[in-house]
Amino acid sequence: MATSSLESFRHLLMNRQDCSTEISANFESVSLRVLLFHNALRKRQWTSHQFQRLTSLPKPSPAQYPTFINAMIHAGIPPQLALLEARDLLGPGTNTTSTTLAHILWGLAHDTRFQDGIVGDLESAGWPGDLSALEKLPRLKAAIKEGIRWTAAACAMLPRIVPEEGAILCGHFIPGGVSEKRFSSWQAPVVRKLILYQTVLGTNPAWYLHDPTAFPSPELYRPERWMNDSSRTAQSNAVRDEFYIPWSKGQSTCIGVYKTAGPPGMDISCTHGGIGGSILPPVT
Repeated sequence: MATSSLESFRHLLMNRQDCSTEISANFESVSLRVLLFHNALRKRQWTSHQFQRLTSLPKPSPAQYPTFINAMIHAGIPPQLALLEARDLLGPGTNTTSTTLAHILWGLAHDTRFQDGIVGDLESAGWPGDLSALEKLPRLKAAIKEGIRWTAAACAMLPRIVPEEGAILCGHFIPGGVSEKRFSSWQAPVVRKLILYQTVLGTNPAWYLHDPTAFPSPELYRPERWMNDSSRTAQSNAVRDEFYIPWSKGQSTCIGVYKTAGPPGMDISCTHGGIGGSILPPVT
């Protein structure tokens, strides 16, 4: 991307309130960034250790040791590529789910009225443990959906390639920047053409999940905003739904979108069922 285009895009993201909004300073604090870096470093060290341990052993069958890395290596995937794929599974499968669940339980503990409503729904449903039954509880789904929005656990950039003809983003034209490179070699004397896509844009979903236009008081945990009651208009619901992109959009949508009330819903049901009621907020 040309320097002028990059600067224009950065200015667009940081200054246009109708396109994105910076989250509170807490999300940008030095302590949080140090903690995230430390956790990422520990994750990389752990996965590297597991990789060395698994690849140093005799090649087992997936049936004997049904681990993801062993299954991929046994199928012929290069070991280093198997490690990268396994690392990608750790984030969506464990880190984001556990972080979001912790935020949901904390938020519900400080919203006893909504939490008591969820407990009543779970009691009436017989404390279900299957996903189909949990999906039928509107208050539980609202609590989980708000927790996903509030936590914004998956804060990776969502890259998109600008088409050759360019694109309009919030009233600004972004050039496509496509170029062609022709090459040949003694191994392949036929001239080949390589198309280079030079303009790639990215956006962090947290900017949209904490936009005050779509989510008034975005720093607060408010599951009521997903109940679609008479206090909300169709227009406000449409803006809210448009800005709700924790799973990305288009062909790169995360498969977790199809089971929103999955693991968090089961954990909430088991947690509240195990203690026989609501979680009380800590005494301060």
